[in-house]
Amino acid sequence: MICRVVSIGLVLLSASCAHHSNARPTSPRENIGLLENLPRPTTTRPVVAAIGIDSLQLSPGESGTLHVVVRIADGWHIYPLDHPGPEVPTQFSTELPEGFSPDGEWILADAADDSEYSGDLRFKRSIRVSASASLGQRLISSRMKYQACDIASCRPPETIELQTSFVVVESN
Repeated sequence: MICRVVSIGLVLLSASCAHHSNARPTSPRENIGLLENLPRPTTTRPVVAAIGIDSLQLSPGESGTLHVVVRIADGWHIYPLDHPGPEVPTQFSTELPEGFSPDGEWILADAADDSEYSGDLRFKRSIRVSASASLGQRLISSRMKYQACDIASCRPPETIELQTSFVVVESN
């Protein structure tokens, strides 16, 4: 199953899945973080996620940080980025706009580095805006692939499509 999540900055706008969605859209004016607006996972969808960036505006030459928050249902877990298998590790693929580059890899933030991840998690990755980047609205798309397991079995690997947007503005 592929789910789709859209946010502006660190505010979740919408979340939907092909089979089920219980997210409520939020307004960009609401100054609340991604995790607070993330829908609750369910037994049929034990992992939910949203993406955001730490600034709604970046200037050429500046860096920003992408954040993916993940909420995992009680009794379920996913695997770390560097999990050797045979279960599928959590993986991110990110499409950056022209004039942007990654500044490091995706890492787990605010949690212990365990052999399994459960509960609420936050992953992050720095990005850099090139000095020659054009001004205007930008969209970043990312996919999070994971395998959710409970004590009895593992589900087939799934992918959540994530998007966030921000504006490139002139430097002061």
